[in-house]
Amino acid sequence: MQSFQFFSPPQLDFGAGHIDHLPRHILSFGRSALILKGGQSLEQSGHWQRICKLLKDNNISWSQAIISGEPSPSVVDTIVAEHKQDQPDCVIAIGGGSVIDAGKAVSAMLTCPGSVKNYLEKVGHKKPEYKQIPFIAIPTTSGTGSEATKNAVLSETGPHGYKASLRHDSYIPNIALIDPELMVACPPHVTAAAGMDALSQLLESYLSTAATPLTDALALNGLEYFSRSFPAVCSSKAENPEARANMAYAAYISGLTLANAGLGTVHGIAGVIGGYKPLPHGQICGVLLAPVMEQTLAQLTATDTTMKKMSRAASILTGQAYENDFQGAEGFINYLRLLQRETTLTSFNSKHITNEDIDIFAKESSNKNNPVKITYATIKTILTGCITREN
Repeated sequence: MQSFQFFSPPQLDFGAGHIDHLPRHILSFGRSALILKGGQSLEQSGHWQRICKLLKDNNISWSQAIISGEPSPSVVDTIVAEHKQDQPDCVIAIGGGSVIDAGKAVSAMLTCPGSVKNYLEKVGHKKPEYKQIPFIAIPTTSGTGSEATKNAVLSETGPHGYKASLRHDSYIPNIALIDPELMVACPPHVTAAAGMDALSQLLESYLSTAATPLTDALALNGLEYFSRSFPAVCSSKAENPEARANMAYAAYISGLTLANAGLGTVHGIAGVIGGYKPLPHGQICGVLLAPVMEQTLAQLTATDTTMKKMSRAASILTGQAYENDFQGAEGFINYLRLLQRETTLTSFNSKHITNEDIDIFAKESSNKNNPVKITYATIKTILTGCITREN
């Protein structure tokens, strides 16, 4: 058997109503906290009021910062500057992947000099340091799995934009507190896009050239929970607590598998697009997943291990038995195309992405750990097919 390492959060606290455990976790670090959260959804759901009461009842002091959209280095730097002199005992991020990434970066930079941009991969020139303020990640969406990873994705959007990671083994959250009740109020379009991101991560890490027996087992288990729950959380019965819990679990597993096996061409393209265009990351992944996997399959032979993996994934996702791996792999692609249509994540609007953009995206995209090389020309073909032209 191959040798490998495996990274995961030191502590996972998972279950409906477990937000009530938050004071106990904070008190394990001290009595003050800096809380990062998203826009208005937490207040509108009533969960923020519940959290505030929990903190007051336990004599915990806190300050807060709002994260709107995907975080930029300047947003992180501003929050750090406001709290560096009087540092909190812990940093808490309550929200989607963007909020958690921002919290992860803030907790790290509270102990580091200079701008976070100096420490970003492929952007900065400094290596991250080995320490951080204790960090608690509390997701309110089931998508990025950032609560399980060691990197924080930051971005600057525009002609010279980028998406880059602040990454270090010590940046894995000290505690991942996952309460599915916090996800019930997630809007349907966000639920769908986040779920497609989680699916992309499970599949890309499962098919990755860096996959291990442990990540394979986890990814397949995550796909099983995804398949039984994703339609329910996207439907009119989205309040389904069991389905929400299953999706929260699948997303967490996707974070574990991507952190340990890496990702493929879907995210290799999505990261570039996200740096140039203010499009939601989950939407980008949802549009790209089927065509990238289709082009990957086109380069495989019937005896290829990746085709066997696609077939096995298809059996889990569809609940069907296939006569051979080729039929299973075709069933795999058909399932992904069906999800695209059901979630309406089928294309990008030509108003947002031009022919010039396509050329830039194709040049800058990477294959990462994809099982086959997707060429520049093929990526251009994929992107061209993903654009809806308006008359």
